[in-house]
This record gives sequence, C-alpha cells and structure tokens, in this order.
Amino acid sequence: MIAVNSEPLGRHGKPPAGPGGAASFSRQMNGKLFLLYCTAAAADFHSYKQGGTPWQVAVSLISTVAFVAFVFNARRPGAQLRSLQRVTWLWWIYIATTPFIAYWRDVPAGHYLRILLPTLLMGESLIMGLLLLSESEENARLIFRGLFYASAVSSIVYLVRGLTMGLGLQNVRYYILSPLLIILFSFALCRLLFEGARAGIVNVVALTGGVIVIFLSVTRTYFAGIGVILLLLAYVLLRPPAWLNQRVRNRLKKNLLGVTSVLALLAAVVFVAFPGVVTHWSQRNASLGAQDPTALTRIAEAAGELQVMKKDKSHLLFGSGIGAEHKNDMRYLIGVSALAGEDYAAYTFSPGHIGWVYQFFTSGLLMGWVLPFIFLFAIWKGNAHGAPYIARLAAIAVAAALAITTLGNMLGDRGAGLGLGLLIALSLHGERTSAHGRRRAPHGIHTQFLSVNQRPVPALQQGGQAPLPASPRTPEGI
Repeated sequence: MIAVNSEPLGRHGKPPAGPGGAASFSRQMNGKLFLLYCTAAAADFHSYKQGGTPWQVAVSLISTVAFVAFVFNARRPGAQLRSLQRVTWLWWIYIATTPFIAYWRDVPAGHYLRILLPTLLMGESLIMGLLLLSESEENARLIFRGLFYASAVSSIVYLVRGLTMGLGLQNVRYYILSPLLIILFSFALCRLLFEGARAGIVNVVALTGGVIVIFLSVTRTYFAGIGVILLLLAYVLLRPPAWLNQRVRNRLKKNLLGVTSVLALLAAVVFVAFPGVVTHWSQRNASLGAQDPTALTRIAEAAGELQVMKKDKSHLLFGSGIGAEHKNDMRYLIGVSALAGEDYAAYTFSPGHIGWVYQFFTSGLLMGWVLPFIFLFAIWKGNAHGAPYIARLAAIAVAAALAITTLGNMLGDRGAGLGLGLLIALSLHGERTSAHGRRRAPHGIHTQFLSVNQRPVPALQQGGQAPLPASPRTPEGI
C-alpha cells in the first residue's frame, strides 16, 4: 500500500482539537483524495469508438470529483515553488484560450470536450502536485509512489483488456500498451540502478513486465523513449549530482551489470517463446523507408496539418482548435502497398500522432509552443546539478515522455494527461522558498544519510516494494 502521512484521530474519528489537529486531518484527507485521483487514472483505458463507454465516463467523473474535493480541502501552503507555479499558470492560460478558438472554428462541442479532457487532467494534476509539494517536501514520495502504482495498474488493465479481446498477436498489439508504461519502466530502471536490491522485487517485476509488453506490442516509438532514458543516465554518471557520491557510483556499476544480465536473459527467453512476434519485428524493420506504412501515415498526417496552416495565416497564428478535423496529405502514401484498401484520405478529429505539429495545428504560433516549452523546462530543471533525487527520476521520465509524444501523442489518452501533470510537478519541486519569499535549500542536498544502525527494513517485509529514501532529496541506502 501507499503510505499516507497520518496522525491519530480523536474520539469518534474526528480530528484532535486545535489548529494542529485540523491541519493533520486535512493532510490525511489530501492523501486519500490524491490516491482516489490516481486510482481513476489507473482504471482508465483508451476508447477506439466515437464516444466513451459508461465505465470511462464514470472514471473521468471520479477523477474530477476527487480533484475538486482536494482543492476545497487544501490548506494554505507553507512554501512556494515558483517554477511550478508559473508552469501551472501558463498551462491554465493555454487551456483558457482553447474554447474561443474552437468556437471560432466551429469545432463540434463533443469533439472539443473529448480531445480537451487529457489536457484538462494534466492541468488538474499540476495544481494537485503544486498544493501537495507546497504543503510538504515529503509529499514528493507520496506522489512518486502514487504515480508508480497507477502506472503499474494501468499497464495491467491495458494488458488484460487486450489479451481478453480474442485477437491474434498481429492485432492485439494495438490494445495492450498503456500510455503510462514508459513512466513505470523509467522509474523501475532508475531505482534498480541507483538503489539495487533495496529497490524491491516490485521494480524488478515492473521492469521485466514492461520489456515484455513493449516487445509484444511491436512498437518502435518506445525504443526512442528508452534511448533517451539511457542517455540521461549516462549524463548522471558524467556529471554526478550532489547525492551521487563515489560509493553510490561504484554500486551503480554493479547494478548496471546485474540489470543488463537480467534483461539479456529475458530477451533470449522472449525470442524463443514468441517466434511470431520476432517475425513481425523483422517485417516492420524491413519496411523502413519508402514502404513503411506507419511512419508514412504519420508524416502524411503532419503534412496535412501543416498544409492547413500554410493556406490561412489565421490558422497559422491562432490554430484550428482542439478537436478540429484534419486529414492526411495523400501524396506521401502513393504506392504504399500495405495501405491498399484503407480509407486514409478520410477526415479525423482524433489528436495527431506527431504531438508538436498537432499542438501548433490546434493552437497556432500564439499558444502552440506552451506544451513543448513546459516539457523542456521540466527536463532542464529536473536534471540540474542540485535537483533532488526524486526530481531527477521524474525529469528522466519526462524526457522519455517527450520522445514518445514527438512520435505518438501521449495527450490522446486521459491517463497520460493525468500522469504527465504529476510527473512535471515532481520535476520542478527542487527549488523551494518560504511563504515569506526566502529561499529554502535552493541547491543544497541533504547529507544526513542512513547510518549503519539505521538500515531500512528489507524489501520483502514491505510488501515487495522497498521504502523510498528517508529524504526525497537522496536515494535510499547511501
């Protein structure tokens, strides 16, 4: 279970008398509402129909109710996170401009609201992360755990739903890949490398399960995200942060050897157990170039969006509106045999796959830059030398999400919007100021590490998941 800060309640379950008791009860409620919010994201799944199912509507309502209750219950923060505050304001200003553009472009209200929902959930997550992290830096661990377990449950929900649809391996791959899987994979890999066995068996299962699902999905986009994760891990070694001392670097080398060995063994087992999937991988890679239907379809889609922007300067400046219909530029699909018989010339209102082009298509030069700017800003701040441990892990996952969103828009899914908001909030929580404007540990890192007599309880005694560090600014077990 995810630990929530708690203190004993008074009689009949009421908070103890006095302002301290009221504050404690408010923190408990915030933790429970946050977990309910994460549960809604974990239980959601992508809809391939024109409208959502009753289950998806219910899940969206639960997340919205949890967010509203959280905001009303939240108390005045004791610290200010100026970078996170500015990013949150910027994102909500962007959201506020979207209905005017959609109305101007005559976008159907149903299309607009459906495509807007992940964007709205990302804004709600930014607010929730801001309030939690302003209340206490220790809440970074709560958000980290909530996001990790929500990603794990979401991955299981997608996998079970896909495998129970009665489809073959050639078609089931479209349904088994959760948009939060890259967050799960990134967190698990980083914790295993930095913390080793102390990270717990849950992270080992998450890493191996993620690799298997990515392999079965035959999705090349995720390898771009994994490549970004490895590059940023190499950057951590080349320019070590303050919490990564020589002892941890030595342990990291051993952990890297162990993780590589496990993944190599897993790859061998998967190749032997699923020869049909290996053949599918070979066929997809062999089609790279002029006959690659997936890549060419996405290029044609982006070219069609750019064509609309070039024809009308108002579309270039202000965009076509969220939920606006767009179509492929069929010049890029001429002669592609794999697309024969498919109606790829039809209009669609679904989000474009190449995320950044779609952002400028919907919001123009005026506001289309907001999302890529927020991503890059969170990566820069989270990978700064003085960034805390959890902020660094979150920033690495944000960079992986950036790579995936570039090739396969993550904001097409509600759960992804919710997860990205929390992830960006974690990336920006390092620099704190007091409520009176004084900076608190702007770049300092807590150096009070665990002593020999303060060894953490073994992972298996904690339900398989080792506790996160005593301070969210340092990795456990140093």
